[in-house]
Amino acid sequence: MPEQSSSPDIATWPYFEYVKAGSELIDFHLFIFKGINATDSIYIETLRDTWGKVQEGLLPRNAADEILEQPTSYSEFQLYSNCLVQMVLCRYVDSFISYLTELLALTFKTRPEMLKSRQNFTAEFIVEHLASDDLIQAMVEQRVMELSYKGLAELCEYTDEKLGFPLFLTEDHGKRAIRAVDLRNVIVHNRGIVNRHLIQRQPEFMGQVGMNLKLNGEMAHDLGRFLGDAATDIDARAIAKFGIPHIGPDSVDWSCIRRLQSDQAWIKKSQKR
Repeated sequence: MPEQSSSPDIATWPYFEYVKAGSELIDFHLFIFKGINATDSIYIETLRDTWGKVQEGLLPRNAADEILEQPTSYSEFQLYSNCLVQMVLCRYVDSFISYLTELLALTFKTRPEMLKSRQNFTAEFIVEHLASDDLIQAMVEQRVMELSYKGLAELCEYTDEKLGFPLFLTEDHGKRAIRAVDLRNVIVHNRGIVNRHLIQRQPEFMGQVGMNLKLNGEMAHDLGRFLGDAATDIDARAIAKFGIPHIGPDSVDWSCIRRLQSDQAWIKKSQKR
């Protein structure tokens, strides 16, 4: 998620909701690691106390050995860490895609003339929504729904060609975002098992068909930071280009941004144990 430690000068409401979602995800990950550390601290303290009593002759020597035979919480967590990392990556990507669709909806509402296209609406659709005085809103919702079903590559092509607004300013950034979506799709639609579709779309991916998709926490959070930086850039450019409604630094509580850097650093340190 966004790297910045202070609130932006201006931002859209979709961006604020995106940052809040990212902060909650980081807090959840942090909660898990702190729980593991707390449990292992008790384990270490118990072992230290038992060993002291063994040296004093108050307990048999094998008392400490019995504790050592028990796995630590962190070692047990390693058995399931890939599952957690996959969930985190999916949430990062889903949140980013949701942000893009919400930003597009806000853009179309602000600039309804941008809805012009070859798309045809039935007379029934127009009459129905004219009667309820929400025709523009209905057209926006239908267009955004159609766009949301497109892949990220197609969405990038649409915003670039139809709106004159590239989502990513470099080809490498676009490819990295698309790769994140492809990884997410394998996790969601194929139980995290690498398939030929992923290999064909991402030939540089170091994996074999049929293997479980192995990720690490550092990779997932690096991806989250990348998508956050991308959203920060997209938001600022969209406000400048389309004049869409925005909020200032004093309009809402931006403390979620100020927590991100320290929380991400703590998690990154914990993952290197």
